[in-house]
Order: sequence, then structure tokens, then C-alpha cells
Amino acid sequence: MPKLERQFNTLRIAMGKVIKIGLMLLLVVAVVLGYLAYNTIFKANTNLSDDYELRIEKVISVDSLVHLLEIDSVLKSTTGFSTVAERKNVMNVLPGRYIITPGMSSNTIINMLRAGLQVPIKLTFIAQPNVRKLASVISDQIQPDSTDLINYMTTDFIRENNLTVEVLPSYFIPNSYEVYWNTSPEGFGKRMMSEYHNFWNDERLAKAESFGLTLVDVSTLASIVEGETNKIKEMPRVAGLYLNRLEKGQKLESDPTVRFTIKQKYGQDYKITRVLYKDLKIDSPYNTYMYTGLPPGPLSIPSIQAIDAVLNAEDHNYIFMCADPSTGYHKFTASYSQHLKNRNAYKRWLQENKIYR
Repeated sequence: MPKLERQFNTLRIAMGKVIKIGLMLLLVVAVVLGYLAYNTIFKANTNLSDDYELRIEKVISVDSLVHLLEIDSVLKSTTGFSTVAERKNVMNVLPGRYIITPGMSSNTIINMLRAGLQVPIKLTFIAQPNVRKLASVISDQIQPDSTDLINYMTTDFIRENNLTVEVLPSYFIPNSYEVYWNTSPEGFGKRMMSEYHNFWNDERLAKAESFGLTLVDVSTLASIVEGETNKIKEMPRVAGLYLNRLEKGQKLESDPTVRFTIKQKYGQDYKITRVLYKDLKIDSPYNTYMYTGLPPGPLSIPSIQAIDAVLNAEDHNYIFMCADPSTGYHKFTASYSQHLKNRNAYKRWLQENKIYR
């Protein structure tokens, strides 16, 4: 074999080895880069042992988000997180309440934030003395503040639903609801109206109609019942007494309505431990010692228990009731003379305990 040909074969073999080595090196680099990319994108990137609640009030940049997460040491690698966000072309994060769990990868977190996949909260409220207090309770649980909530509830909510200020408290049914943390005042109002219609199902509507009461009437009477007693077992009996009075055309003569008028006159923080005779003369459509029938609207936002107590009122012939301090309940009677005895006993108790106002 000619010398030149032998040299060419030697060179060809050497080049083949170089190419093989080069391909092997490229493969190694590709594997390393792939491994690094996998770690950056898909491997767990949190320092968490428990769920982390992330609340974002307004649209923010990814850089601002990284700063927030860095403060609480949420991420193992902020650089890796930023790299994934950049590759996915995510520059901003939507407002909301998000839950980052232990073991989450940068990819999972970015996808969650990009899609705005919030975790809802359980919004809970019980019976409240008024709508303003309700706004305060709600604002402690969702993003809008109490001022924004009360402004909406007493203006646009009333206008949109063709209501009046007097009947407004009857449209908020105390319960627990799943909502998003950044629910707007408008969103809260729409949810409450939807839940109101869900609450007043066919069965409750039929019961209200059987008593000749409107839905506002039921809530108004429920607020009076709840003002009289906090004993759930006693509520249907109290409701039955007031229904008896309404049927007979008698004045309700309810102390809770007088307390309501006192607070109207002197302010919501005015302390009342006893209703006086002079209070019965306060001229207000809410004063059932002066005016026959139900007041213009609820005295408060009544509980579901109080509303259902009206709808399931006890059937009896009682017309009078008086507080019984020894039991915390009331004494009921259809006899005025017996009522006077009960009332005098209660007055003696007030005097003995020095309860003058």
C-alpha cells in the first residue's frame, strides 16, 4: 500500500476517534444541561414545611414577587424561579390569594400564578347589629376595606336591587361562604343576593305566605325575636306571641324596638341596660309601643335560627311575656293579671340589683 494511502487511513481513523469523543462530550453536555434545566424547572424549589399563604393586592412584577418570597425565605433558588418565569414569558402576577405548598417546583408556582388559580377562603359572619358592623366583619376577611364595602352596600347595592335603607339588613343571610379573597364589594353584593334567593326556597316561601308575611316582614320579626331572647329553644314561642298580637291587631310593645329608637336618638354606642317609661314616648316608626304592626325593616341582621323560628313559630295563645332572671328565659301568659304579677316581680329584681339604666 502506498505510503500516502497509509497516512490517509491513519488520519481517517484518528478523525473518527475525535468525532466520537466530540459526540460523547456533546452528549454529556446535553445531559448535564438537561439535568440542570430539569432541576430549575421541575424540581422542588421551596424551603417550606407548611403551606405558605401569598396575598397579592394588585398586579405586581415578577421581580417584586421574588423580593416578597425572598423576605420569607420561601424559595430555595430565586434565580431559578426568575429563569423559569422569563422562559415562560411571565412578567407580571395577578392579584389574589395563593397557597404555595411544600415540594412545589418553580414551574408549578409560575403556572399557578400565571393562570390566577387562587384558593378560596371561607367567609363567615353571624347575626350583626347593623350593616355597618357587617362591613367591618367582612373587611377583616377579604381584601376590600370596610369603607368601600359600606359605601357600596348603602348606595349601588340598594339602587341595583331596588331596595330601601330600611329593608337592607334582611338581604344578608348569616352563614359561611366560599369566596375569593380579592372579591370586590360588587362581587360580594352579587354573591349575597344570590345566596338570599337560594335561602328563600319554596318551603320557606310557603311558610311565610301561610302567616301572611313578606320576606322582609319575616326578617323584621326575626330581628325582634332575637332582640328578646338569645335562647334558640325559646325563639319559636316568642315568635308565636308576636304573631298572635299581629293577628289581633294589638301593638307589639317590644322592648328591642324601643332600644333601637334610643340608639337612633343617642347613637349606636349608647349603653342601655333598662328601658324606661320615658323611652316609650320616643316618636319613631320603629317604636312598637306607639305604632301598631311591624317596624319599617329589621332592627338588625337576624340569624338563620331566628328567621326559621318565625317560620316555625309555636302555636299557642300567649299574648304577654316577661323576663325571668332566675332562668334567663321568659314567663308567658295569656292573662293580663298574671302578666302584671310577672312584671312586678321583674321590677323588684331590677331594683334589688340596682339596674336603673
